[in-house]
Amino acid sequence: MEENYSKLVDIAYNMHTSGKFEEAKDVYEKLISMNPDDLDVLNLYAQLNVSLKNYKLAIELFEKVYEKTQIDEVLLNIAKVYFNIQDFDNAIKSINKIKEPDIQSLRILALAYIKKNNFSDAVNTYLKIYLNNNHSASDLLNLSISYKNLNDNDNALKYALIAYNADNTNFDVNMHLSALYKELNDNENELKHLLNAIKIKPDIEIAYRIGILYKMQKNDEMAVDYFNAILDVVPNHKKALQNIAVIYLNHDKKVSAEIFRKILQDNPDDEQTLTQLYITYKQMLDNENSYKIAKILTDKYPEDTSYMSFLGDELIDLCKYNEAIEVYKRILKTEPENEYANMQIAYIYTHLNRGEEAIEIFKRYIDPEGVNQDLVYACLREKRLQDVREFFHKYLNKTKTKENQEERRSRFIYKLGLNKNYNINEDTLKDVVYKPSKKDLKFAKYKEKSWHFDDITGKRVLVYAGHGVGDTIMFSRYLPEVQKMASKVIIEIPQSCRDLYEYNFPDIKIYSGNDIPNEDEYDYSTSFFGLLPNLNVDLNKLNPSPYLSVKDEWVKEKAQLECMKNNKKKIGIFWQGNPMILQNRSIKLEQLAPLFDIENTQFYSFQISNFDTDSAEIKNKLPLTDLVPYIKSYADTAAFLKNIDVLISIDTSIANLGGAIGVKTLLLLPFESEWRWFHDTNKTSWYDSITIFKQTEPLIWDDVVERVKHELEL
Repeated sequence: MEENYSKLVDIAYNMHTSGKFEEAKDVYEKLISMNPDDLDVLNLYAQLNVSLKNYKLAIELFEKVYEKTQIDEVLLNIAKVYFNIQDFDNAIKSINKIKEPDIQSLRILALAYIKKNNFSDAVNTYLKIYLNNNHSASDLLNLSISYKNLNDNDNALKYALIAYNADNTNFDVNMHLSALYKELNDNENELKHLLNAIKIKPDIEIAYRIGILYKMQKNDEMAVDYFNAILDVVPNHKKALQNIAVIYLNHDKKVSAEIFRKILQDNPDDEQTLTQLYITYKQMLDNENSYKIAKILTDKYPEDTSYMSFLGDELIDLCKYNEAIEVYKRILKTEPENEYANMQIAYIYTHLNRGEEAIEIFKRYIDPEGVNQDLVYACLREKRLQDVREFFHKYLNKTKTKENQEERRSRFIYKLGLNKNYNINEDTLKDVVYKPSKKDLKFAKYKEKSWHFDDITGKRVLVYAGHGVGDTIMFSRYLPEVQKMASKVIIEIPQSCRDLYEYNFPDIKIYSGNDIPNEDEYDYSTSFFGLLPNLNVDLNKLNPSPYLSVKDEWVKEKAQLECMKNNKKKIGIFWQGNPMILQNRSIKLEQLAPLFDIENTQFYSFQISNFDTDSAEIKNKLPLTDLVPYIKSYADTAAFLKNIDVLISIDTSIANLGGAIGVKTLLLLPFESEWRWFHDTNKTSWYDSITIFKQTEPLIWDDVVERVKHELEL
């Protein structure tokens, strides 16, 4: 009998351990019927029921065994079962009955505390494990998690780092550390642990966060690499594509637009992508496409006044002024005091010779400092300088809020290429760190010395180039008047102007480049533009005579160049300005092509800035001599101008220079020209050597070119 019983026990055990649970169950039940008090068999049968997930029976059997044996191991088994069925209260009770808890029982206890959100007891339990020097990386991780849930970030980070040092290849530890560092805004360490984690277990969400972190660090190449890794798995991953597109805004806006369009193929109604594409086209100065997107947005969201503003802005850029006014009036129907809509209508009025109406609107929107830059320019356009004088100093004060700014800008120079994804291929990647700019005199360090129409008799005055070179040249005509009143005049100008101004103003001390005046050198300061209100210039009585001279030696030197030795009529041209400033002022070189048909003429290019990349091919086909290799400063430019018969120029600094030195200049103005040309369409009261050729229709240059050609043929 005993021998057969013992054999059955062996059979049951072997079946149990080999996974034949149902067969083992039958044998165990037979054994129990033979000997219901065999605690070993009851214990084995309880374990079998755990494997069969008969948890209730397993607990009954374990408790029966424990009642008779009081063995801690049985209590541990009971606790495990309770834990498996998520009865954490009974699991905790069972563990706490153990007389001498081991590491395994403490781990179950700690985990049960975590499941019950009892993080204080979880911490105490894990600390016992830690102090026994028998801990694992997972124990330390859970300890850190418990501290984190108690808002004890210091200890959370401490034990997470100990866990990392114990096992730096643990995925969960690295992910937990990355989350801790993210909360601490420590992007560098967050990135470090995410990079570790993704090596262990590749994951799209981790790759996305890594891409975002590289993007935040302005490491665009690495960011694009990780977003591309996502696209290899999910080709149309929207967020990855969006981020690549945003990155390319700094490198190649055409690529950025292409990617946004790709997103829209699958998400045609995605408002965010439509908005981003609108902004991209706007930055590309692609008014036709930005108009199309603005129209789509207003059609989809007709009540959204911000999208109506987009549409109105595009209509302005397309010079469709009356249509733009109607759009802004739609906004005003629901928001009568919408400042932006009213201001844009006023802006349009300034270009439609409705200046007085514009001024009345602008006056409604004076900010707390009494400033409205558009009002300043509207008043100047209407020659109402007295109005400008009343608030001009406040306007200056507003522009001076960037006190003591010194910019440090770094740029990455990429050679960009496009493969099947959107990879940045860098053949040359250089970090170009620009030197800190000179202390910008147009800002607030000099606020306390601002010249606000005070009497400067016997005072020392600094005049600085606070705006573009065109303003510096145009308003330097008033330097002699300042000299008559002030005991000393010093000027701060761009380095490129220095030679010309040293020759014209030998009694004025000049600063340029990084050379700046000390504060104790002057009593008052103003920009060249600020001379207008400070001197109370009468804009109706301007002196158009030349006021700058060019050194004979410079003129003769240029005349000796081989390119200048001909008997033809010499015509200089300048056709492109920075499109971010006065966008519609420029003209394409190909539009000037009819002028090159005039007989016995030689054209010279003064085009230093290469904004018109589309003209490169046609430029080589025209009888056009490039003077740029010979021009290092405005003194060189002035000397060349003295060697030509006529200058044809858009509204830029060289046109002002031509007028200032008395060179015949044909000024090409767009329909929406700057305030300084007032409403003039032929002559300007600033320069008697300048003739204006202004568009009669927005964006149309054809008739302007025909009129210029006729002038040249006379």
